[in-house]
Amino acid sequence: MGTEAAATISGSDTFTTLTPRIALEWQARDNMMFYAAATKGFKAGGTNDTVADINTPFQQEELWNYELGARLESGNGRLRANITLFEMDYSDKQLTVTADDRCNNRCTINVGDATISGIEIEAIALITDNLRFNMGYGGLDAEWDSYSQFAGVESDSPFSRAPENSFTAGLRHNWDLSMGGSLVSSANYSYKDDQQSSGQDSTTLTIPSYDLITARIAYVSPEGNWEASLFCNNCTDEEYITGGAAWAGSTAGSGFPYKPVNHPAYVNSDPNVGDQNPRGNAPPGITLVNIGAPRLIGVDFSYSF
Repeated sequence: MGTEAAATISGSDTFTTLTPRIALEWQARDNMMFYAAATKGFKAGGTNDTVADINTPFQQEELWNYELGARLESGNGRLRANITLFEMDYSDKQLTVTADDRCNNRCTINVGDATISGIEIEAIALITDNLRFNMGYGGLDAEWDSYSQFAGVESDSPFSRAPENSFTAGLRHNWDLSMGGSLVSSANYSYKDDQQSSGQDSTTLTIPSYDLITARIAYVSPEGNWEASLFCNNCTDEEYITGGAAWAGSTAGSGFPYKPVNHPAYVNSDPNVGDQNPRGNAPPGITLVNIGAPRLIGVDFSYSF
């Protein structure tokens, strides 16, 4: 006869904090506004849900976000720009790791304090009554201020999904047809710098920089209640990845540059084993990547009732 396993772990906790927002705005002119803001954010703590680490708790994460911004528009309304400078100060930042003395397996812990600063720029220009140009730029600088000694994080460890530079640009044109209806065409370009797939050294791999082009041309009916489109996504058939994890260590010799032996994430003291997992306790033998979608050409039809 079998016996039922008795529950040996139970407990509860409550996480509370105030999350104020303070903002000042100055309407310098009808088409020119400046602002400054400070906002506090909060993520509750908890405990891990694996059997090996069910009794490994983690504390709440807190964030102060500071912004300086401007919202600008030309006198004729044909040019508009939004500019934002920001800094995010994290306290007790949570991260899921595979390399920490507090864990028996993969678990979430409070790694330390961190700062992310950057700039965002958005602009729209009406070149003609029928042609619009838009662009966007984002710049990031992310770094650890303090960190747990055994969390698989070093002072120069990269942040997950934090490319230093990203850029978008696009054109949209509208052509009214003499027979009724209109042709609406658009083309868009986007770029992202190299970035890391994970915030901890033992499993991260490099997502190489990539750029994508999309295009669309649509016929819109005179009543505006239906349209038919021809479109292209990833028109240049760019080969790229969007994420992954290097649990098997280096990808050297595989033909893929996602984690070479000299990857910055390696922290082994012995150069003779530089192609091994830095902490030695991530799940062995598996490296996976998420492949970006290839070129897609198609047609679609929409109708509004």
